Order: sequence, then structure tokens, then C-alpha cells
Amino acid sequence: MEWLARYRVSSSIAVRAASFSGSAKVRPICSWMPYQPSPRRAVRAASARSEWQEVVSSPYWKDVAAENGEMGSYLTAVQEQLDRLPAVGVRFFPSLLGLQALLVLALAWAVYHRVGRERVGPPLSALREFRFDESLVWGAVVGLSCLALPLGDAGRWVGFNLLLFFGVLYALRGLGVLVWFLAPSRLMSGVLILVLIRFWPIVLLAAAGLGLGDTWFDWRRSPRQQSQRSE
Repeated sequence: MEWLARYRVSSSIAVRAASFSGSAKVRPICSWMPYQPSPRRAVRAASARSEWQEVVSSPYWKDVAAENGEMGSYLTAVQEQLDRLPAVGVRFFPSLLGLQALLVLALAWAVYHRVGRERVGPPLSALREFRFDESLVWGAVVGLSCLALPLGDAGRWVGFNLLLFFGVLYALRGLGVLVWFLAPSRLMSGVLILVLIRFWPIVLLAAAGLGLGDTWFDWRRSPRQQSQRSE
């Protein structure tokens, strides 16, 4: 029965961590909104934090942490990250909101073309065909300028938000270029997804650079590359 008790404690820790992280985001996000968080949400956030502390201080968890020191240090690191996450989320809220809005619009458009009877406009293209107007590169240029110029803390975070927003767009464009070049099979697509999950910072930075370069070189419309693919 000892393993069952430890399993229950581990499951409870995971649930409390998710509850704590979700409720902790309420206050910083609502600070950008025209309304204030309701008392019920504030009570829920305080309750989640207290329950988290109860789980961490439980005798079962202390026994598990005593037997495995790495688990205790890992939990401490997770707690520190959860404490810093709301502040970071507030700083990057505009860019994250813009990316989420684009994602919702893309999903809505795909669902409409899937279930709708009347076609209005073309459906979403595959990732390999993902591109956008070349003039959007000025958004990244403005973001870099905000970081390079002495504009203060506010200007610096404006630059970070612009770079995050347009960086994600150009990373998607770079992944489209990469998929277009490789033309992977289903098995190779799974391998590429695993590589992306494992080394996502390096892959996304490289993809952003590739997508930014596609603005000038337009590799997917090069006659030479088209002839090689046709062969």
C-alpha cells in the first residue's frame, strides 16, 4: 500500500501544480483588462496556493523527497518557475494575445471550410505553403530598433513583444520552407516532430532565420528548385 500512497501524493501534486499555475495567471492577465478579478477567483487562487503548500508539506511527500533528493530540488525549481511565470506573462501579454487570436482565427476558418456548405474564400493551405506579405518584415525591424535604441524599459518590452510575435510567424514560415525542401514521408514527419520537441529552442531559432531569409530569396518559387523537385 505504500506505493499507492505515493502515487496518490504524486497525482495530487500534479493537480495542485496545474491549479496553482492556472489560477496564478488570473491576476496579471486581468490587470490588462478593464475589469478586476472577481472575489471568487481571488479566493480560488488563494485556495490553490494553500493546497499546494499542504501537499508539499505532507508527511508522504517528505518521505518521498527524503528518499529522492533530486525530486525535492526539482519541485523547488518548478515552484520558482511558477512564481516567475505570471510576471513574464504580463510582459508578453500583447504578443501572446495576438498569436492566440491568429490561432483562433485559423481554427475557425478551418472548421468553417470543413463543415460549411458555402465556400467563402480559399481554405487554409498546408504548412509547406505558409507565407505572408513581405512588408511585415518591418515589424521585426521595429522590434530590433526598440531594443537597440535607448527607449527605456517600456520601449524595450515593446521590442520584445514585437520580436516574439513576428519571430513566431517567421519560425512557422521557416518550418514551411524546411518541409518544402525535405518533402518528408509520414515516418520522417514523426521524426522531425520529435526533433522539434527535443531541441525546440535551436530548431525555432533556425526556422525563424530561414523564414526571414525567405523574404528575400523566396526559395519555394525558385525555378531551379522547382525543376529539381519535378525531376
